[in-house]
Amino acid sequence: MLEFFQYSCPHCYTFTPDLERWRKQRTADVDYRRLPINWDNSTVNHTKTYYTLEQMSLLEALHEKFFATIHRERRRMLDVKEIAEFMAANGVDRAKWDSNFNSFSVNTRVSRAGQVWRAYKIEGTPAVGSTASSSPRPRWSAPARARSPRWTSWSRVPSANAARSKRKSGADSDFRRRRSEQFVARGPTDARRAADFDRAATGAARARDRAAQCKYSRPLTPPPPVR
Repeated sequence: MLEFFQYSCPHCYTFTPDLERWRKQRTADVDYRRLPINWDNSTVNHTKTYYTLEQMSLLEALHEKFFATIHRERRRMLDVKEIAEFMAANGVDRAKWDSNFNSFSVNTRVSRAGQVWRAYKIEGTPAVGSTASSSPRPRWSAPARARSPRWTSWSRVPSANAARSKRKSGADSDFRRRRSEQFVARGPTDARRAADFDRAATGAARARDRAAQCKYSRPLTPPPPVR
């Protein structure tokens, strides 16, 4: 059983007593682990605090106390010095805490935790997952949001008559833009076709402009009279 939580989450704090009661009553064949989450670097020190407590075998003594300090005493506990002072006030050696907090092993665990919850596509906390032996994929209590397909076609290709009327009305650029969007919406292969189409349409428009300039930019000289 995996619990995904974050220290700054009030819902995680509210959920903790019920989860602790279940954890103490679980059978011996059920393995339980916590995995802290920090959505960005602003709360990464919370994740480092958890793994430092785990590395120093202080989770049972200070995990819930640190949790309560954030939510009951309204202290954010994000500053490194504030966290170290809290641990020192609770009997932890300050030098040992600083050494473990900044250690390579703790930073590696923080990085690994980020890879795990991103791989499982956790979108909110608290989330509890069960990896039963009969199912190779974890079952999460928090419902996963349905993922939309990567490519979605939202409009049909205009008919040849409609495209011709657009070109005649001087809306070539608008036509090429919409045509390109329709190709891109259908897939990466069609995106290349859209780029080819855009280049061809641009070349055709420039050719028409050059032909118009050559034909109409200077007045025609009438032929000499026949004598």
